[in-house]
Amino acid sequence: MPFEIVKATSADAEALTPIGTAAFLTDGLNLRIGDPRTFTPEQTRESEAWRQTRFRARADGPGKFWFKAVDSETGRIAGYSGIFTPESVKAGAASLNAGDGDIEIPAFLDRAFMDVMEKRMGGFKESVLGERKEQVWYVPSMAVHPDFQGKGVAGKLLAAEFELADEAGQDVYLESTPVARQMYQRAGFEAIGKLELSDLTAEEYFLTAMLRKAKPKSSNTAA
Repeated sequence: MPFEIVKATSADAEALTPIGTAAFLTDGLNLRIGDPRTFTPEQTRESEAWRQTRFRARADGPGKFWFKAVDSETGRIAGYSGIFTPESVKAGAASLNAGDGDIEIPAFLDRAFMDVMEKRMGGFKESVLGERKEQVWYVPSMAVHPDFQGKGVAGKLLAAEFELADEAGQDVYLESTPVARQMYQRAGFEAIGKLELSDLTAEEYFLTAMLRKAKPKSSNTAA
């Protein structure tokens, strides 16, 4: 199945956020924020509107690059991902709560939990990277619709992002869910730390800090 990787912008928010919802439908951390499977139709609309606003805030501005994978045969969007420069991360682009000031967070979502996660992840990144935390590119999001998972979509999206980071001669950092860790390892990332979060979820759960070293442009590969 052929996929075309093209640039995504804030104008794609309405098309992309449902893909993110579907991709992380059973993820332990996302379920703590709010379980979409239990939402009323009105809550679903409110949740999607909020997610779209957050995406637009994270998509616009210098140093933020987003890509979407489009099925060349059907035109359907299979997945999307973004990558931020070190400068944009330093300016606050990677905040989990970016964009919240533009729309009231729905009351049925757990804002207190989001604040706890923001604090833990910020401290975690500093603990594994130290002074280098402001010298790496950051992948804040990778979402592939369940219908297209296992078809190499994530690898193609990462390849587009690697090209940018390699051009700058800088490493790429991200935090992986348990489900995605092996995929990122195949794409060239190495695990450099583990953040235990089982106390916040209904099951054993941890995030893995992963780093992909900069490579000459000609040697880019991704699973």
